[in-house]
Amino acid sequence: MTWSNKYKKSIDCNNPKGFSQKAHCQARKLRQMGKKTESQPVLEMTKKLSTREKFLRGLKRGGYDVEKSHQYWTDMSKKLEAQKKEYDKQHANKPNINEESPVHNEFKKAMGVGSYGDFAKRHGVQKTKTIISSLRKERDEIRKKEWAGPQHVKHHDFAIHGLQRAIGEDAPVNNAGGGQVAGIGVGAQGEPGVQKKRKVASFISFMTRQGKK
Repeated sequence: MTWSNKYKKSIDCNNPKGFSQKAHCQARKLRQMGKKTESQPVLEMTKKLSTREKFLRGLKRGGYDVEKSHQYWTDMSKKLEAQKKEYDKQHANKPNINEESPVHNEFKKAMGVGSYGDFAKRHGVQKTKTIISSLRKERDEIRKKEWAGPQHVKHHDFAIHGLQRAIGEDAPVNNAGGGQVAGIGVGAQGEPGVQKKRKVASFISFMTRQGKK
């Protein structure tokens, strides 16, 4: 329980009563000598504090080191600023990947929000193949750059793969062995012949034949 200002003023330090009053009077004498104490004088307690001062005082009472925290965040801010300057310095001479990919940029504009299949239908197979060839050439040129990595050509790879699937370049080729072409086999409709597997005798039937002998 904290003492009120009225009670503190009523304490007679010439005749203090009890341990608490003696400690209070001793702190009062130290403050009068110009020294700092943990307890506050009555005038400071009655002074109206701002919201920020109340907040900081509450942090200090809770054991939070405000000065140390402020210094930490100041140092951290300087460190992040130095890292940003170093990053900008390292990447100052690297070109913008969008400037190095005019073919891919034009393809994105032409494609819009549609799918690769819609793009292939609009432009036809031959033009789509030409675009794939141009994208491959541009991708290979970017790969030769010293600064280039897989992340710089991933959009080219996605576009090439999507267009290839749209025109069916990735589809497996039909073959007679798989039964996908009719009319060239040995069956009634020209389907390929089926090689039947030899039935393996079970162990029980083997034992039965041995018993009959």
